[in-house]
Amino acid sequence: TLRFDAREYIVNTQLEFQNLSCFKLLGDRQHTWIKSNSNKRFESFYFSFTECNNFIIDGFQFDLNKRNIPEVYSSADDALSKEFNGAILINGNPATYFSYNIEITNCYFYDLYNRAIRIYGCSQGHIIVRDSLFESGVQNQIYMMEHLVISQSHSANVIVENNIFRNAENHDSSKAPCAIFAFDLGYYGSVLINNNYFEYCGRDNTGHHRLYAIDFYDNVNNFVISNNTFRNTTWGAIRFDGIRKNGMITNNIIHQLISDDGGMINASSRGAAEFNQTEFRNITISNNILESSGATSYGIILQGLSPFCNSENIEISNNKFYHLKGCI
Repeated sequence: TLRFDAREYIVNTQLEFQNLSCFKLLGDRQHTWIKSNSNKRFESFYFSFTECNNFIIDGFQFDLNKRNIPEVYSSADDALSKEFNGAILINGNPATYFSYNIEITNCYFYDLYNRAIRIYGCSQGHIIVRDSLFESGVQNQIYMMEHLVISQSHSANVIVENNIFRNAENHDSSKAPCAIFAFDLGYYGSVLINNNYFEYCGRDNTGHHRLYAIDFYDNVNNFVISNNTFRNTTWGAIRFDGIRKNGMITNNIIHQLISDDGGMINASSRGAAEFNQTEFRNITISNNILESSGATSYGIILQGLSPFCNSENIEISNNKFYHLKGCI
């Protein structure tokens, strides 16, 4: 166990942890701050973990420092998929199975620049992000902005619960960060997004970025999105695109601030041959409440775009719709 005292730690370059097992990094949950004292951005994340397993990160406050950085993320950065001033990067090789059993709990991610957490290639065990707070000020870029990214972890059991994703009040949906972005999950494992709170989240389709508050784009199967509250959603709440099978969206409360025609819950199978979408089945959307501040929003849109498969066993039931142009 490595304990960090209740003070500020100045970090202006990436700290790397490699090939480690069975450890804890512990802050005091209130006063252990990881932050930069520079007005220049640095590429990558404060903490980077490569091929590590069975570890816990608990009780840290991460200041991602956007307010002090005059340089705005641009199309030149996005073309190379660069990431700056992130908090936690967890990087595994899906072929080796050395990154697994990861928990991030009781942390605070403040003043988002690009991404707070990115987890990649953890192909077994569990990934847990719980009891944490993610915040962003008003953004002025239209490229890479997601609080939490989990990807290409085919056999992992993913749990994201009891978190708050809170962006500053914003009425421009092109600059509202996405809360959770995921792809290539649930092939052999599962995904649970439960009891989280989202405020002023949700990107529109302007720019190079992930959409909605939760964006499963694409190939996320065997998932449950339940008991979440979406307040002042600035575009759609949930998009699951390219899903093959076994999804449940239930008992969520969604309030949409800015009207759009894409659906507060949106799903489609992928049409192009290279996506090889041969199944789209076992999807349940039930017991949700969908409400809009404007009268031109749509509630639930499901699209079967693939000529290679038929939709099977799709249930939409017991949802409540208020002040919408179209429900389903």
